[in-house]
Order: sequence, then C-alpha cells, then structure tokens
Amino acid sequence: MPIALITGCSSGIGRALADAFKATGYDVWATARKAEDVATLSAAGFIAVQLDVNDGQALAQLAAGLEHSGLDVLINNAGY
Repeated sequence: MPIALITGCSSGIGRALADAFKATGYDVWATARKAEDVATLSAAGFIAVQLDVNDGQALAQLAAGLEHSGLDVLINNAGY
C-alpha cells in the first residue's frame, strides 16, 4: 500500500486530505500537536503521530519511523 505523511491533520484541509488519501487506499500517517487530536485520528484508522513541527528531535523520530516503510506522498500542512 502507498504511504502518505500529512502534517496538521487535526482539522480543516489537513484532515480532509487525510480522509481523501485514506479513502483511495493509502496508509496515512497523520500528525497533530495535541494528544486528544492524535487519539481522534487514531480512532479514525490513521497512523496517528503527535508532532510539533518545530521540535527537531520529534521530526527525527518520525523520519526514523518512516525509514523502513518508505514514503510516497508528503504534505506539509502544519502551521500557525
């Protein structure tokens, strides 16, 4: 299955894109900053990751997690 990583999936366009990619057969790694948003994403069937894109260590951990699975699509949607 192809893999998509989408940042900023707690709501809005990030969540809509995550839903769309999941509906077309992608495994979606969906990130959000807040634990409650991560729990909601996980319950919806996403590979949910708590991530603050300003945290270099957290980004490195995410990259390490994706290293073996590969990545087909990256959408950087997180922001303030």
